[in-house]
Amino acid sequence: MKSESHYPNIHRRTGAQSNVRYGAVRRLTVFFAHPYLRLQENAVLHGQQVVRAIQGLLRGGFKPDLIIGHPGWGELLFVKDLLPDVPLISYCEFFYRGEGLDVGFDREDPVTLDTMCRARARSSHLLLSLESCDIGISPTGWQKSAHPQAFHDKIEVIFDGIDTPIVKPDGDARLVLSDGTVIERGDEILTYVARSLAALPEVGEAMAGRPTTVLRQNGAYRQVYPFEWVSRASNLRLHHARPIWIDGKVAGVVLVSRSPRPLFRGMYVPAPFRRCCSSRSSGRGRPA
Repeated sequence: MKSESHYPNIHRRTGAQSNVRYGAVRRLTVFFAHPYLRLQENAVLHGQQVVRAIQGLLRGGFKPDLIIGHPGWGELLFVKDLLPDVPLISYCEFFYRGEGLDVGFDREDPVTLDTMCRARARSSHLLLSLESCDIGISPTGWQKSAHPQAFHDKIEVIFDGIDTPIVKPDGDARLVLSDGTVIERGDEILTYVARSLAALPEVGEAMAGRPTTVLRQNGAYRQVYPFEWVSRASNLRLHHARPIWIDGKVAGVVLVSRSPRPLFRGMYVPAPFRRCCSSRSSGRGRPA
């Protein structure tokens, strides 16, 4: 067996871990595919790239004894076709369904037949990866339950989270601050760690009683992957400021922010696009 230094595409990280790099996927045809199939085509492209990377390792004399991977972007699709005798463990984090889970929880985003079909199609590559792996692992029982019942015997739960028997409230906990102040369990503490957002125009509008939505661009963002902006919209943020009314007066403002992925979905579905892009709401936040 050759040493790791013989493989140019393996890069040593801290400890015993190594990073095997594979080329970025560049293919414009995904934009012309059926909307249900765009994620599936990306998954196929990622799966092909992983297989090519493994082929490079095999040519150099390296064959893994075990493969553990995440199926979310299609990386595990074709691994067993290339290495049928190598055990493959799939990290079963989530499985999309046409009903329940992340579909139908938002009352303002009604579930349509298109919504259900689109969500079901999103799991096609996950299902193929689950079928081909030797065993799946899920971090919680709930995440395992999201997967098809027929495959539950194939998925083991290996808990990944807070060990609550150890990490739990301490009734005798006391904290002494630098000025001698003692904080004990049950004491009320008010903390503030954020910078002031009062200067934002949308906050000013909301303080005047006008709910406002704006689209902001992050000038510090630097793209890492091609077309990353389509999937993550990392350089754009959607800010929505809404007044808090108490006894007919504005007592404060709620400011929420997120990556505006529905904006890009709206390029194909006009109704959500109109909802997201309206620069100002109808004023329903003010009491009648």
